[in-house]
Amino acid sequence: MQWRNMTLTAPNRAWLRRRPKRSADKLAPYFQHGFWGRHKILANLLLAFIAAFYGFVFGVTATVFLVQMLVPVAIVTILVVGLLPENGVVFERSISTLFFAFFLALAVWPDYLAFAFGSLPWITALRLTAIPLCLLFLISLSQSSTYRSSMMERLDAAAPVWKFLLVYFAVSLITIVFSDKPMQSVNKFIIAVYAWGVIFLVAVQIFANPLRARTFAYLLWFGLLISCLVGLWEFRISRVPWAGHIPSFLKIEDEMVARVLSGASRAAIGEHRVQGKFTTPLGMAEFLALVTPFVIHFVINGRNLFEKIAASLTLPFVLFVIDKTDSRLGVVGFIIATFGYVFFWTLRRWQRNRMTVFAPLIVAAYPAMMAVLLIASFFITRLKNAIWGGGAYEASTVARQNQMAEGIDIVIRQPWGHGIGRAAETLGYTNLDGFVTIDTYYVSIAIEAGLVGFIAYYGAFLAAMIIGAKHLLKAGDREETSWMLPALLSLGNYFVIKSILSQQENHPLAFATLGLVVALIHQVNAKQVGAKSEISIRVD
Repeated sequence: MQWRNMTLTAPNRAWLRRRPKRSADKLAPYFQHGFWGRHKILANLLLAFIAAFYGFVFGVTATVFLVQMLVPVAIVTILVVGLLPENGVVFERSISTLFFAFFLALAVWPDYLAFAFGSLPWITALRLTAIPLCLLFLISLSQSSTYRSSMMERLDAAAPVWKFLLVYFAVSLITIVFSDKPMQSVNKFIIAVYAWGVIFLVAVQIFANPLRARTFAYLLWFGLLISCLVGLWEFRISRVPWAGHIPSFLKIEDEMVARVLSGASRAAIGEHRVQGKFTTPLGMAEFLALVTPFVIHFVINGRNLFEKIAASLTLPFVLFVIDKTDSRLGVVGFIIATFGYVFFWTLRRWQRNRMTVFAPLIVAAYPAMMAVLLIASFFITRLKNAIWGGGAYEASTVARQNQMAEGIDIVIRQPWGHGIGRAAETLGYTNLDGFVTIDTYYVSIAIEAGLVGFIAYYGAFLAAMIIGAKHLLKAGDREETSWMLPALLSLGNYFVIKSILSQQENHPLAFATLGLVVALIHQVNAKQVGAKSEISIRVD
């Protein structure tokens, strides 16, 4: 085109226009010609202002508001993960490894031995495994529609469970508005999401592989043995073995940690109570009670004689350590696990073999045995103290009764909840040492999440136990579904123990077991559908 002939006709105006740049093929899923794409200078200025503001706030307040300032970063991270393109990539092996590492840490590593930097939350072994576990799990869900659909299929096998849990978490989020310390409630809610909710969902996916249920049981058995050995050592020296030997980089200067390391004893007796790696003897007794059904399962269904003998020798060792924790909830949990397993195992044997003689005799004798146990618990002093309390245990019993009465009154006055993590302060009950405490999780969850949250939380566990019990009788003798019985008994122990214990150390284990039950229910349903299809093919 010659210069003198240049005009502003339509073709020439098009030539003068700036040609749009082609987006790179690799970034095509992320490239859009939106408002910020056309105003890059404005976008860069806004980004620079946000960075300067964050830097200014951090420089002025040091680390006082560091946790709050990380909230927007976490939200952006979640959005980025949710917008990842569909490529079908699933980090199944890494998720499985981190899942088992998480529970190994829960079973054997004290949560108060951690790294502490300023006002940041403690960097514990559980968080070091839980955070990457959650991130990889969410990335896998975002990138694979197959992974999402398979998870929903398993969840729908026991639909009331996930629906109740969804209601509970939604209510817990809403009640943050009513919290007198919202940021503390936000922190507790985040912990509940990744340590309870995500662990439940991961368990549903992990235990889709039938072999992993046995691996999980082995890991819990190993953790139980380590806890019992540490408890025996602690009983001999009357303090936790690592007290006074903690490396400086793991030592946390905190009043709670100092109280844990100083040990626990019942005021009326003065005898040391074993607590192991847990913060209280009650936490250790709860862990032993939750794992005991899996050990009993190895006694009955061990793969070889050595496994059965080892599990049989473990049970009296567990009972001894429970006794040294001086916790009634541990004894009650051990009794529920033992009598419950024998009863349901015998009932299933009778169902599969109607010609057997011993199974109906044992089932028929159970009411009489329970009546004898009940009578003995009132007249044998040691058994009475171990189950019902009395004497030295009277103070804790009265405390729970008072807390229950005051807690019901608080819930009636504000039935919509006071915010997650605010139960103890709202109740305002102090123990003899002057510390604010709450002893029953029934009251705790009702105060925090209100009546709706209380029904949703315990409704999830009740629904799993009821649906699981129905499928238990249909499971047959298959190895992959035989773990339904110990898992249900563990949930039953958790449900009972929460009436007298409000601590949350073992909550992740309960939610993982809940996920195990849901996965096993799906497997039983799948086997039944397969059996029906096979029969239909034979008939045709």
